[in-house]
Amino acid sequence: RVIAPEDLPLIIEHNRMMESGEVSEIQQSTVGVITKGGLRKTLQFFARTIEWNNSNANLLTFIDVSVLLTEECSKSVEHKKLETILRARTAELERANRELESFAYSVSHDLRAPLRAVTGFARALNNDFGKQLPEEGQNYLFRLRNAADYMDKLIDAFLRLSRVTRGERVRMLISQPC
Repeated sequence: RVIAPEDLPLIIEHNRMMESGEVSEIQQSTVGVITKGGLRKTLQFFARTIEWNNSNANLLTFIDVSVLLTEECSKSVEHKKLETILRARTAELERANRELESFAYSVSHDLRAPLRAVTGFARALNNDFGKQLPEEGQNYLFRLRNAADYMDKLIDAFLRLSRVTRGERVRMLISQPC
């Protein structure tokens, strides 16, 4: 009446094996029991045949593992919740990275059109009127072309940075732990 019905065959088999002498080492298993109050508990038992007063005896030790199993189950449920949250946040991050990449691409191309106009007009101004400009005007024109070149390099760097998220991540150990 104490052993849970589904675990009774396991106990009967263990008992048969021990009484027949088939087992000499410690046997271990988990079995469900029903308490007087009707609660179900899970016990881990260890069984071994020993010599006692010149005959064989079965030594049984039981440990209540119900609380441990409940804690393990709770930890497993919590772990699954955390995995779900992690998957959702990973998906959010991937979506945000795609949006950022799209934004970077759009902005960089939107900036290149006026930059090409500035560079083109600076070149035309230099070609058509460069010799007529005073030294100060030629200096302004030189600085304008340098600033446009620098902005073009910044746009390229911005695009390269936005592509970093697309590359494969490589993990490597850079120093040995103590």
